[in-house]
Amino acid sequence: MTRTQNRHLFGSREASTASREGLGGYLADRGWMARVLDQTYENMGRLAVEGRYPFPVVDGVQVRTGVQGRRMHTSALARTESRGMDKREDHPATDPGQWHRLVTGGRDEVWVRTEPVPAALPVAS
Repeated sequence: MTRTQNRHLFGSREASTASREGLGGYLADRGWMARVLDQTYENMGRLAVEGRYPFPVVDGVQVRTGVQGRRMHTSALARTESRGMDKREDHPATDPGQWHRLVTGGRDEVWVRTEPVPAALPVAS
């Protein structure tokens, strides 16, 4: 896939740069940002071709954004409680029995498993 096709799928390079520049308080170096975008476009292309990542297809065009979306969604559904910024109407309370970390992975089929959270370290007073 050419850089022009990649840009079509990602949106305008200038819009991407301007958006991130504004979010960063205009402190980023544009040369550095250009290198990061070039590498991102290249890596997304490799992920699609070599990694066969199942990006969604809209109107016959593969949309190469949001590689974590499916995993985040699956993990959110696996935690049947509200915790921190994640508020669920169907599970509004925090459940102390779910004090664990969710680990997710998978390419075609997303999986979720739990891992214990290490005990908190003592805080120096």
